[in-house]
Amino acid sequence: MSAALYLATGIALLWAADRWISPVRRSAALILLLIPLCLTGRAILTDGLFGPFDLPYETLPLSDQRGEHGFGSAHNSMISDLSMQIIPYRKAVRDAVSRGEWPLWNPYTLCGEPLAAEEQPAAYSPFTLLALLLPVAKSFTYTATLWFFIAALGAFLFARELGCDEVPALFAGVGFMACSALTFFILWPIGQAWALLPFVLLAVRRVRSLPWILLIALTLLLLTGHPESTLHVVFLGAAYGMLHLSKRAVLHAIAAGALALGICAIDLLPFIEATKQTEESITRSRFYAHEKRSVGAADSMVILATDLLADTQQRGWRTPRASELRSYTAAAGSIVLALFVYAMGRVRGREKWFFFGMLVFCLLEHVRSPLEDLLQRVPLFDIAVNDRFAFGAAFAFVILAALGVDRLARDRDVLRFAATGFAVILSIAVMSWVIERRGLILPNVERWGVYRTFADVALLAIAMLILIVRPRLVAPALFACLLIQRSVQEGGLYPTFPADAAYPPIPLFKSLEAPREPFRIVSEGITFLPATNAFYGLEDVRGYSAMTFRRYAAVYDLWCRRLPGFVNIVDDLPSGFLSVMNVRYALAHRLLPLPAGWREIARYRGTKLLENQDVLARAFVPAVVHLGSPAPLIEMALEPELRQNAWIDMNRAPAKRRNGPGSVHLTRARYGFDIVADMKGDGWVVVSESAWPGWRATVDGTRIRHQFADITFLGIYLTPGKHSIHLVYWPDSFVLGRAISGATLLAIAIYVIARRRRASRDTDPRSGRSAAPRTPELRTDAV
Repeated sequence: MSAALYLATGIALLWAADRWISPVRRSAALILLLIPLCLTGRAILTDGLFGPFDLPYETLPLSDQRGEHGFGSAHNSMISDLSMQIIPYRKAVRDAVSRGEWPLWNPYTLCGEPLAAEEQPAAYSPFTLLALLLPVAKSFTYTATLWFFIAALGAFLFARELGCDEVPALFAGVGFMACSALTFFILWPIGQAWALLPFVLLAVRRVRSLPWILLIALTLLLLTGHPESTLHVVFLGAAYGMLHLSKRAVLHAIAAGALALGICAIDLLPFIEATKQTEESITRSRFYAHEKRSVGAADSMVILATDLLADTQQRGWRTPRASELRSYTAAAGSIVLALFVYAMGRVRGREKWFFFGMLVFCLLEHVRSPLEDLLQRVPLFDIAVNDRFAFGAAFAFVILAALGVDRLARDRDVLRFAATGFAVILSIAVMSWVIERRGLILPNVERWGVYRTFADVALLAIAMLILIVRPRLVAPALFACLLIQRSVQEGGLYPTFPADAAYPPIPLFKSLEAPREPFRIVSEGITFLPATNAFYGLEDVRGYSAMTFRRYAAVYDLWCRRLPGFVNIVDDLPSGFLSVMNVRYALAHRLLPLPAGWREIARYRGTKLLENQDVLARAFVPAVVHLGSPAPLIEMALEPELRQNAWIDMNRAPAKRRNGPGSVHLTRARYGFDIVADMKGDGWVVVSESAWPGWRATVDGTRIRHQFADITFLGIYLTPGKHSIHLVYWPDSFVLGRAISGATLLAIAIYVIARRRRASRDTDPRSGRSAAPRTPELRTDAV
């Protein structure tokens, strides 16, 4: 299934590239289709899983099924974010689409959060929508293979654009596809945005004659789901445009950018609205934007040398100061490095100097030189993680190396290259010895990357030997050696598993298959890895998100403990706020004592399932409300009966009053809930859904304004009597964005149709206006 979809998508992209960008011979097309399989081949050829699908087995209850699926310890814990964010996001998108809904709301985590507006689900990307044709777990095999192919195709086409022959261009494709930055982040939106850099640069070169290529490239870039990386790619594209663009081409580029923003408004406007409500926006704008980011010259030089020569990305630093540097890397292997050095001495032209300048800039940002402090003063860059520019350095290395291969294949100056390669090998050997001798980094405890240094030395040495013996095989030998080298170094980063290993049935959940009403779950400690619940149709109050609702994070101290850079942990199940959050069930280790207010209803090996005896429904009428409190969090922390009380955020004098009484019945509806309320007295209904902007409440057909209840939830005021409430998550930003996107696409379609009709009339002999031959335009760049 994954292989068939990949082949169909890859062939379509190759046809489009051959038709509109640059001719691609069948042999080159076949190689481009096959080279991603050096990294994902085992998974895609066996219809298996490519990704960290073993990580949920690190915790109960799935850890009790390890033996049945042949699992040992986790293959690579460094990619755990995929298991707790990216993979469950796609499940939420697939569920929404299968219901015939827009992917607006994710109910599975953190008492609900925006889905498409989170950006990282990349809900509107055409490649995400294609992946939805597959089961969620299998779809990531397709996604990884496709994005490796896109990176390789883009680098190939760009190298051809620079004048490289076909094999050096294929070398560029392999080099960029398999650089360490991309291989590590290929399943993250950040890596997919990076993969589009070659297409953006190519489109900049063609923008005067074919501006629609830049429009498509920017649209795909915006829809990858990582605005920060989009900023970085566009910045590098704009810098490249300064080398090539005329005034007219600049206008074409601006128009393409404006149209891309219009097409993506459905994605961007909800993101902008949601971002303002997040804890991360406060941290980035108030703290991170004003921190000193540069480090000392010694730390910068150490991380640069080891990053490029020893490629130690998978190992942790013993030095505390150096450990603060990110794990992003510009490494692309010793063969690329040696050819880069060769190219700097032999290649001529302004392209060489642009990419050398781009390399220097990206490396200075990557190692946090004082240049980072200067860029930090620029709006948007002040809140961005700019050491991620390492991907640009990797691409510059690869392009310069490809130019070196092309020159070396023509000149056959193998002895000069051999001398360069020997110097690189010597440098790698010395640096590796120094690192091990001085114990600068921790031992490699991961189950991948064991032969990185060996491959750096051995494959470069083999390439040098082949070139000396058979100079005619310069380009093919370097291509083959690079492919083998990077396959050895990066091929084991992601594990491969059989298809049935992902999220197998858990007997504990059989009793939850027919719930009477909406409910949530939680787990004690780190039992049941958060976000895994999405694959069992369960909603968890825990989670780990790049965009955490500020009001939701404010109440963490009432019910959980936050671990920096990780999920929130529940240590105390009797917490009264868990009942307010509609937590009906909890998973706990079977040896832990039964908490007060909970009863055991099922047990499976090492895990028991508990039911909360005091849980409140998703919508409830509290007995007492506190209106306009100046310090609601403090009052809530001191209140022993949270179930009976609610705090309503109102701009009025503080007051405490009886509420209702009344009864409510809630059922799910499209994009939200239908609620029937019978109020004996006036008062407030609390709905325990995170009150992100975008919720709309309609009472008896009239839209009303809801309030914040218990800091983070929804509060709806009702008069005495029976009422029908329709509560939906339907943000105004989405409605406006959808209208702008639709109008932009319609305008583009009308323009294209009108232009084609005009062209057909001009060439129709019956119109009497046959096209006159045009004088060929002199190309100034050929003079």
